[in-house]
Amino acid sequence: MKRLCLWLVLLLTQTNLATSASPSLERQTRPMIEDFAVRQPLLIEGNAAAYRFTIPLDLYQSLAPGGIGYMSIFNEQGHLVPWKLSKTNFVQNITTEVIPLGFFNGFQKQQTSPSRDNLSVYQDSDSLSINLDINPAFNRFPVDVASAAKPNIYYVDLKDIPQRRNLGRLDFQWADQAAQSFTFNVDVSASDDFRHWTSLGQGRLVDLQRDSKSLKIRRLNITPPDGDYLRIQFSGQEVVPPLESLVGFFNIQEEVSPTIGWQPVALSKLPEETGYSFTLDGEFLLAKLKIVSAVPNSSGEAFVYRWHRKQWQLVKRTRISQFEHEDLKQHDNWIDVSIPHAYKGNLTESPARSRKWKLVFSPDSTDYLQTAPQVSIAHTPEDITFLRQGQKQFVLAFNPPDSLRRFRQWPTWQTASTFPGADFQSHEVNLGQKSSHTPTEIREQQELLTTSRIFWLGMGLFLVVLVIIALHLLKELRNKAD
Repeated sequence: MKRLCLWLVLLLTQTNLATSASPSLERQTRPMIEDFAVRQPLLIEGNAAAYRFTIPLDLYQSLAPGGIGYMSIFNEQGHLVPWKLSKTNFVQNITTEVIPLGFFNGFQKQQTSPSRDNLSVYQDSDSLSINLDINPAFNRFPVDVASAAKPNIYYVDLKDIPQRRNLGRLDFQWADQAAQSFTFNVDVSASDDFRHWTSLGQGRLVDLQRDSKSLKIRRLNITPPDGDYLRIQFSGQEVVPPLESLVGFFNIQEEVSPTIGWQPVALSKLPEETGYSFTLDGEFLLAKLKIVSAVPNSSGEAFVYRWHRKQWQLVKRTRISQFEHEDLKQHDNWIDVSIPHAYKGNLTESPARSRKWKLVFSPDSTDYLQTAPQVSIAHTPEDITFLRQGQKQFVLAFNPPDSLRRFRQWPTWQTASTFPGADFQSHEVNLGQKSSHTPTEIREQQELLTTSRIFWLGMGLFLVVLVIIALHLLKELRNKAD
């Protein structure tokens, strides 16, 4: 009898293992194209290593809540293709800062600083130019015995200029240059220790005059320096006129993320807080909020929250205002909630992405609370880059069932440290017509899993009944024996 009971216990244990084995095996399976409810063809041309396209607005709106991280791309053979989400290429905004540089004559040991009369700040449509007065302490330079005795050598201290690594051009001006004509060579080098010098560029400077005609070359393009000191050496002519002024051109490159907007949103007043909530029709990567008060002159403090993992999360806190006086307007009424350019995290989990948001104002922001303001949003466009693996055509699949998200093993391409750069990406991608499907594979698996569990549950109940009957018969046999 003990052996019978032990056998029944083992059988029930195996039954439980078999019942729980199906979901475990299911979790180890990668997504299949049959798992997704919506599929959209990706039509490509050429044979690029990777292809890149910007996510259209209707795709954001078609995604299920939280579904941007559960998209997949398949080739014609039905195999997964590596893909990655990234922000659309940044726009290069290049400005030039013009800074007169103080210099030190290595032969005469005299310091020359820019004239204060020439200081100016001006801006045009192409560049921003700022003239600053730089007065470095040249008497702190180490003595370079080898070059100190040579004329026509100048030194420049760049330590106090934050943009020194962006120096790309030097412009020269000589004293009494109207009284003579000359041509000579110039060599610019940089150093960190005033001993070891690296050449940044060489050129020929020309200042020729004849009657009313003149030919002047007074600038030199150089490689941006790595060192803090510059050495400028003239050669090719016995007498070089004294250098009167030296101007540096610093090319500042800023990467500005493009935005799409503005799109107005509908506000709902919060019942227990001094603010409003709004819901987006897609999981955009939010960039900015613009808040226009109904009161012409308004000021207040705003708190922006997003709904994340079943709780509100603070994204930004800032003051906003808008003032109007006759023809003058000063509006500081937009809030930047975009992620920084250096953000290296997974964009699908970005703090700027959510469907539900709320905007809370401080109690003293009465101008924004008495009458609901007008709120518009702008979002950052995003690109999908995928590798050309396998044969065409490729299909973008999204919106799997919620149960599938837990059971499938999703690839980790979004956090991959390496992916094709912009030089290997092509924009020749046309998005075909979206089509809706019933995820038959997961439905069949769920039906099979349900049937299997019912079967084993019935078997377990049947075995329990057998055990009860056996124990009852055993008890009767013992009573008869007695």
